[in-house]
Amino acid sequence: MKNELRKKVEHYSYGLNDHLDLTKRTNIFRGINESTEEKVAIKVVDIRHKDTDPAIRDHLSIEIEAIKKVIHPNVIHVLDIYSTVNNCYIIT
Repeated sequence: MKNELRKKVEHYSYGLNDHLDLTKRTNIFRGINESTEEKVAIKVVDIRHKDTDPAIRDHLSIEIEAIKKVIHPNVIHVLDIYSTVNNCYIIT
């Protein structure tokens, strides 16, 4: 791994400059499972305002339920989901 700032979420990590996609409340990073060296995508959803903006909570719940139900070889699958006070991390 390069000398870069990395964020760790459980046994996954990602470089703060290794963006795949950026939006207002969602960032997707190229990450790695540090236990297996498997490459993953880590979607970081800003949930700091979920209590004052119910649409954030509702949209996230719907998205998580939908992607957990889809099982198909051509569609990504969820490996893990972690949540902190500020962010929800969806590992695919």
